[in-house]
Amino acid sequence: MVFSIDEYIQRLFLFPLLTLCISVLILIAAIVWLLRSKKIKQIIVSVLFIVSSVIAINGAYQNLKYGFPLSQEDTSQTSQIIGEITKFERAEQQQRFMVEGEYVVAYLVTIDGEEYYFMPIGDLEIGDEVIVKFLPKSQIVIEFNIIN
Repeated sequence: MVFSIDEYIQRLFLFPLLTLCISVLILIAAIVWLLRSKKIKQIIVSVLFIVSSVIAINGAYQNLKYGFPLSQEDTSQTSQIIGEITKFERAEQQQRFMVEGEYVVAYLVTIDGEEYYFMPIGDLEIGDEVIVKFLPKSQIVIEFNIIN
């Protein structure tokens, strides 16, 4: 299974960065509007914008913590390991990706003690032996194959 590096850059760095910038601007505007509001309706709308902005900022941060190292990565330099999956947990607040016509979500997969950002398609299980090609700084998997 091969994943597009450009898609990772868009979904884990560019989109969250844009979301973060817009959300911070909306948050600041909502706080200013709240401080100037006199009517209960304006106060309620301000609070809703503040809550929405905080939720969007949190989601953007969750994606950026994986995507920021990717922005500094030399995508032509990859590493490869062969190992056994020892832990498998869904990454927090992650977007869905469209891969081979299926929506997939990201997982943090531990392979022989190292954690990788992984988007499994199919039936991966703890104990499976895999060959993984990944970007060393971000630990993002760009290709994997299950060893039979």
